Amino acid sequence: MDFKDGLIYLDDGSQGTSGLMGPRTRSLMHDGVVRESKLLWVLGNYSRFVRPGMVRIECEAEPKQSVQNGVLASAYRQPDGGIVVVLVNLSKQEVRCRLGSSEMVYVYTTSAASNLEKMRQSSSEISVPPRAVSTCIIAHRP
Repeated sequence: MDFKDGLIYLDDGSQGTSGLMGPRTRSLMHDGVVRESKLLWVLGNYSRFVRPGMVRIECEAEPKQSVQNGVLASAYRQPDGGIVVVLVNLSKQEVRCRLGSSEMVYVYTTSAASNLEKMRQSSSEISVPPRAVSTCIIAHRP
């Protein structure tokens, strides 16, 4: 089974990640194995960086975003003028996106292999792994 209803899962450790409930599940009231889902980490790509007081702004990333090519993007302006860009790659191939400048930015990526992994990349070409979400932090320059 593949449930999409939780951010964390608790099991007795005997069923692996199958989601099956066995007779020992009553013991979960007192003990168990906690497993986080990728959905929890993807939520972090938004909730950790898109904060109250920020305003959504127009985002023009290259390649042009669309469901057809598997690239979705949204951008938010911080009160101090900094910008947060969230890139979603729905495709099964790595995508390289251009954000329109050449400065170095911090990128936090959640993919099959990483959970909000922090890297520095040039905003002239952000690499987004297959089926991943990357959040780019562009600091305000006064």
